[in-house]
Amino acid sequence: MELNQQTFNPPRDIQEIQVIQFNCNKANGGQEREFFEALHPKSQHIIAIQEPQILTSSLSTKVPVGYRLALYSHTATRVAFLVSKELDPSSWSVLSLSRDVACLLVKTKGDPLGIINVYNPGPQSQRQGQRSALPEVQRALCRLQRQRSEVDILLLGDFNLHHPNWGGPDTTPDQEAAGLIRLVDQFGLDLITPVGTVTFR
Repeated sequence: MELNQQTFNPPRDIQEIQVIQFNCNKANGGQEREFFEALHPKSQHIIAIQEPQILTSSLSTKVPVGYRLALYSHTATRVAFLVSKELDPSSWSVLSLSRDVACLLVKTKGDPLGIINVYNPGPQSQRQGQRSALPEVQRALCRLQRQRSEVDILLLGDFNLHHPNWGGPDTTPDQEAAGLIRLVDQFGLDLITPVGTVTFR
């Protein structure tokens, strides 16, 4: 999907955009339903989800009240965005969508914000024939930089990769994690999660 070349308007009366990342493990209509029902569109503006439950009848997923869905309609889709209806639809646009990588461009009062939402199958799944999402992440990062001269980038998701930089000093690194670190360095991104933060329970 191409970026809609329209005039973007900054979100009305919103001083700060809150982004939440959540892997719902295909249970947003089931055991994780409570999380989704507790969302507040007035203060929780963008929800980047991984592994949504895709309804085969509609190739969509459950959408909480007060949100719009940005989703690549396919049974194997593993990323989606929920965007608060409090954000003017002309203030955001989907830059790209695929089954494992989605990019949202949001106009803010400052520089535009590019949010890249990723589900990477991880080393074990890749040994079973699934492809890494990192080449597609690199294409999304390049595309964001070509679209706008100044854009803040938030890269998030479920990368299924272990490394001491984000898992702590006792973490055994996955080989592919070095590729993610190279991408982060290449595009001047910083890890904002404190080292050792538990990201899986």
